[in-house]
Amino acid sequence: MSNRRKSLIEADRLQFVQDATDAHHRLAPHLIALSPLSDDYKAVLRLSKALRAAIRDVTGDDPEWCKVKPGAYPGR
Repeated sequence: MSNRRKSLIEADRLQFVQDATDAHHRLAPHLIALSPLSDDYKAVLRLSKALRAAIRDVTGDDPEWCKVKPGAYPGR
């Protein structure tokens, strides 16, 4: 019989989101430095998108880095 849980507890969920967010932020310089047409850029982008999808799957919401902040657009 396994003692493994079927889902993350809230503290683990928060830690997972933080770890995935940190990984995303470490990938950002590569996306800035590489040509969007290069295979390396596309590989890094796939990983970044996978992190976003994983956070969405675990929390039911997009990560903070994807959300438009109030005042980000004039008139909004």
